[in-house]
Amino acid sequence: MKSIKYLTVFITLCLLPIFVFDIYDHYKHKQAYDAKKTIIEVLESGFKEQKSIELDNIGNINWEQICFISYELNGIDVSDGLDIPVRYLKIPRTAFSQVANEYYNEFKTSRYGLVFFSVEQKILVAISLKDAEKIPASECHNAKNLVLLNQVTPQGRLLNFSQKQSF
Repeated sequence: MKSIKYLTVFITLCLLPIFVFDIYDHYKHKQAYDAKKTIIEVLESGFKEQKSIELDNIGNINWEQICFISYELNGIDVSDGLDIPVRYLKIPRTAFSQVANEYYNEFKTSRYGLVFFSVEQKILVAISLKDAEKIPASECHNAKNLVLLNQVTPQGRLLNFSQKQSF
């Protein structure tokens, strides 16, 4: 009986900091997580209706750049959304005070993703794309008037960026 009590206390002490940190992280990055939630909802709706998705102000953020990211960027099993702005575009990590990031692990079928960021608003959001066909290791575009074209093929969802034509 005593060992069960010690085990319960040990598990509680181990899990409590993880739970508290997760709540703190979500609160600290609330704007980014809210934008991420909106982005996912808009993408899912666009994918379901098989229509083009306007990306420039998605999630009520004026994004500067939007990028594809693939597990191939850093090796076979994992890629980090912060890699593109920090490692490849040389933007300091401190430029982002609001971060909602995902890790793409091929063993969880999340081999590809999208990265949205704005240095001006100090926000970065990375999401995974679960049913996409092969995309570039990284490909970034200016977010102004950017549209995500999607088409379902037998191999999965084919995604491409395009600039919206303005008249």
